[in-house]
Amino acid sequence: MRKTPKEGGRYIPAIRLGNRGPLHNVVARYKKSSSPVPSLDNTYAYQHGFTTMGSFQPSVSDIRPIPPEIGNLTNLTVLWICRYNLSGGIPPEIGKLGNLTELNLGYNNLTGGLPSEVGGLIKLQKLNLNGNRLSGPIPPNLGNLTSLTVLNLGRNRLNGSIPAALAGMSSLLDLELYENNLTGPVPVELANLLQLTVMGLQFNQLSGGIPPEFVSLTQLTALALQNNQLSGPIPAALGNMVSLTNLFLWNNSLSGSIPPELGSTTRLTSIFLNNNSLSGPIPPTLGQLTNLQYLVLERNNISGSIPAELGALTNLLTLSLGNNQLSGPIPPQLAQLTSLNELYLLNNNLSGPIPPQLGNLADLSALLLSQNHLTGPVPPELANPLGLKTLTLFRNNLTGTISSGFLARFGSDNVLPGNTGLSVTSTSSPPANSPSSTIPPRSTSPPRQTRLSSPPRPETLPRRPNPPAPRSES
Repeated sequence: MRKTPKEGGRYIPAIRLGNRGPLHNVVARYKKSSSPVPSLDNTYAYQHGFTTMGSFQPSVSDIRPIPPEIGNLTNLTVLWICRYNLSGGIPPEIGKLGNLTELNLGYNNLTGGLPSEVGGLIKLQKLNLNGNRLSGPIPPNLGNLTSLTVLNLGRNRLNGSIPAALAGMSSLLDLELYENNLTGPVPVELANLLQLTVMGLQFNQLSGGIPPEFVSLTQLTALALQNNQLSGPIPAALGNMVSLTNLFLWNNSLSGSIPPELGSTTRLTSIFLNNNSLSGPIPPTLGQLTNLQYLVLERNNISGSIPAELGALTNLLTLSLGNNQLSGPIPPQLAQLTSLNELYLLNNNLSGPIPPQLGNLADLSALLLSQNHLTGPVPPELANPLGLKTLTLFRNNLTGTISSGFLARFGSDNVLPGNTGLSVTSTSSPPANSPSSTIPPRSTSPPRQTRLSSPPRPETLPRRPNPPAPRSES
């Protein structure tokens, strides 16, 4: 459908198209113009007056590719065309939209490079091009966009290094460059983005260390650097990032010990350091993080004992310490984690008895204690949590008797192998629950933050937690 401007001409200062619902709103204020609006192949709607709102539903073929004539809409302030299967490149003529404050072309099939002309849109406040197939480097002159608060270029095919010039975006709150092919170091200059609240650089090929200068980012709530090739230590300075709530560093090559200073970052709710080469002990100071819900340290070379201080983390939902070199007993203080859903201690060198107090964790759904050196009997209290679906005890040195009902509930393959001192006694009644007798497959795709929305549920190894979500998502 095409509407022609009345005499005198009008243009729309805002275009918003999205796939939420059967109709797609095109909502705007209108100003008078001396020239008519170009047709743009039906990608605009014309509305009379200020008090009504118009809706229309263009066909997909009407709006792909983006026509270069869009550069004629020089008073346009908002251009938002999301999830419309746009194809082709972003025309450089878009750089003529000098009044544009928001540009959102997310989740289309746009290809080619990001035009450097976008760096001249000095009034731009939000730039969302995520979920396309854009390639090539990030134009350094985006650093000229001093009014920009959101830059989301995630889920594209951009390559090259992150330009240090991006540090010129002095108003930036949200930096999202995740899931590209970016290489090189994390620019230390990003520490100058003092208003930044979210840094999402995950799932790239970034190398080098984590800049300790990031301590200056006192407003940062989410630091997502997972699944890169970062090396070196975790800077102790991160302990001074007082606003940090989510720390995602998994799947890198980080080494050294976990900084005790992290215990000062008391707003943390999620720590994911798994799949690195970290060594040394677990700092007892982590017991000060009383807001923590996820502590995932598995698949490192962490040694020493499990600090009893972790028993103070009463909001913890997942404690995952498996596949390390931890030794000593399982602290009975872990039974104070009354919110705990998942406890993963498998494949360490833990010894001593299984604390029967773990049976008091009413919300427990998974308890993995296999492949350790645990001794003594299997506490019958472990069957108390009604929601416990996965219990693994194999390859320990457990002794004594267990009931056939217990074995039927949790599976003989999860309990008996390697525990040659265990014997089974018969029970007359069937178990309350009877899940599969084998270990369920491990989760490989935890949810993606994107506002860091819902944190992942790792079974033994979280693979892809959500990145922080864009502030202005389609």
